[in-house]
Amino acid sequence: MEKDIEMGARTPARNSDMGMEAFTKQIQEVEKQVYKLASLLKKLKEANEESKSVTKASAMKGSFLLLHLYCTVSSFY
Repeated sequence: MEKDIEMGARTPARNSDMGMEAFTKQIQEVEKQVYKLASLLKKLKEANEESKSVTKASAMKGSFLLLHLYCTVSSFY
């Protein structure tokens, strides 16, 4: 019986299955890491947006206090 070059080298099913199992396990680990990174990125974006609103609120409060102080001082003159 002639060997078919296009079929490649034949290896026992067990060796190729073991290679695929290791590869599949590596893929699963990478997927877990990607999921964790996506979750951390989402939390980071939420914290960034929250910090923006806190900064704006603090700035507005500071501006309001300055305006109030200005009006109070102006009323003395």
